[in-house]
Amino acid sequence: MASVFKKTCMIRFAHCDPAGIVFHPNFFVLFNGLTEDWFREGMQLPWENMSSENVLIPVVSVHSDFFKPFHIGDVGEMRLWVSHIGNSSFTVEIEFYKGEDLHVKCREVMVCIDSENRKSTPIPALLRERMKAFLVES
Repeated sequence: MASVFKKTCMIRFAHCDPAGIVFHPNFFVLFNGLTEDWFREGMQLPWENMSSENVLIPVVSVHSDFFKPFHIGDVGEMRLWVSHIGNSSFTVEIEFYKGEDLHVKCREVMVCIDSENRKSTPIPALLRERMKAFLVES
């Protein structure tokens, strides 16, 4: 059975615009932090260790839908799972809830690249194996 990586997040002043709601680019900062936490806590593969594999993992495509605003002081739950694992790329799905209400969802495609020549390279075997625990195929 696939796991969903979950993390609680409080919206801080630094995330918000003058109206007191999250400035939309800051969701991507929050989601990047969630991805790092998933690597470290969910898969026991600290993000910084990927460089020892000579692999970098940039986001190459991102799509988000914003349904409801988050305000300063709100506490929500971010949920992450994998929807696709390819040869060199994988897709993560992220949903950000406040209570039972979905406020934001995001799909990110990430690709493994060789840190020297910057060309795509196969997903390292250990990363592929650990990601499978979070794979939810539709």
